Amino acid sequence: MKNTLLYTLILIVVVMLVIDIVVMFMSKRPYQVVHYDAVYEYGFTDVATFTTNTRVVFRKEKYLDKYIEMLSQGATEVIEKYFSDLGEKLKRKFKVLSYSYSTKKVDEGTLDISETLVLKGAVKIKFEGGKKVYEASLGDVKINAVGDSSVKVVLPPRSKILEVDPQPTEKVESGEKTVLLWKSEAIKNFPKVVYEEE
Repeated sequence: MKNTLLYTLILIVVVMLVIDIVVMFMSKRPYQVVHYDAVYEYGFTDVATFTTNTRVVFRKEKYLDKYIEMLSQGATEVIEKYFSDLGEKLKRKFKVLSYSYSTKKVDEGTLDISETLVLKGAVKIKFEGGKKVYEASLGDVKINAVGDSSVKVVLPPRSKILEVDPQPTEKVESGEKTVLLWKSEAIKNFPKVVYEEE
């Protein structure tokens, strides 16, 4: 009787372990982001331009081909729905003014994706001390930060930075514009930058 109970318990543990392994394997994403480069450009309005370049490696070529097919069938609609849902969550109104993308197949398992998004509502404008204050943020939106990645925030000329979260890896002056730069995995969430016009 004791041996039967012991064997039954062992069998249950083994079955549960196998189920866990199968679930883990089945839920594994068929791709991995290996490079991410983004430029977020802001001005003294509520409109921003986001340009991203992403390199994705797929486990099989069929997943890559399926991904391209899915993009072609409704990438714009997916982006618009995403920002509509995000707006409800953040109690803000976003409007996709334009969205375009291009893909380049590097080899049978590697895809480069370039995207340009012009988004109204990306910058919140408020008045503090009689001056306009601009807050560029998208809440707790995650970023595809990997080892080989960079995120740049480009602010217009005559910008005075009031707050940045998280702190950038570098701050550089590029002509009259201010560029905040995060490298590698120094940033996990969309950066929040608060600024005003000098």
